[in-house]
Formats: sequence, C-alpha cells, structure tokens
Amino acid sequence: MSERSQIVPAPEGEYFETSRFSGLSLLLAGGAVVGLLLCLIGAVTSPVQFSFSWLFGFFYFFTLCCGCLFWTIVHHATDAEWSVVVRRQLENIALLLCALFIFVIPILVLRHHLFEWMNIAPGQNATLDSKRQYLNWPFFLFRAFL
Repeated sequence: MSERSQIVPAPEGEYFETSRFSGLSLLLAGGAVVGLLLCLIGAVTSPVQFSFSWLFGFFYFFTLCCGCLFWTIVHHATDAEWSVVVRRQLENIALLLCALFIFVIPILVLRHHLFEWMNIAPGQNATLDSKRQYLNWPFFLFRAFL
C-alpha cells in the first residue's frame, strides 16, 4: 500500500539564478541612498514641509497595509477556496506593517513641527490644559506604538 516517495531534483533551468539580478540590486540600493539623501536635505532646508509630506506618505502606506490586513482577515473568516491567490498578495502587503515602524521615527523626531499642542507650555491655554492628560508626550508615544 505504501510507496516510497522519491525526490527528483529540479531540471537545470528551474533554479533561481541570483547572479542575474545582482546589478538590479545594486541599482535599487543606489536609488535608496539617493532618496535618503534627498529626504535629509528636505528635512534640513524645510522641516515643516518635510514633516507634513512625510506624515502624508506614512499614512498613505499605513492605510494601504491596514486595508490589506483587513481583507486578509475577511478572506480567512470566509475560508473561500477561490481567494487563496488573492489572499497571498494581501498577506504579503500586510506584512509590511512591521517595516513601517522604521518610518515612524521621522514623525517622532519632527513632532514639534506637526503638532502645535506640543509647543504650548502648561497653563497658557485653558482648553489644552483640560486635555493635558490625553495630549502629552508619553501617551503620544504609547499610542504611536500601539
């Protein structure tokens, strides 16, 4: 009844050749370095504009990843057979939520340009003082990483 399974090696052309993409990897790494330098120049020359642009870009990709996570949960809840191919793509995009934690660092560093309530000292604004338990730096950090 039982049969021994044999592992047949893949044909020569079936292996992934990483040497074909070494130039592309170097080109993409160079593009990333140039992009990082342009971001640093933008942060130094115009920190307010850079802060709002970075915040917009961050929330664009954060919303995209959260939407993919939502649809992944819906596909798993319905357990439809047809959605396996779609679900794998959504899972891969939702996995980028882990990488987005790196991109929240500039928001935390340039927070004084984004949020005016961080620049107002206690006692200067009665409305802000009534919300001081919610609008403070430790609780902001807690919400950012939650």
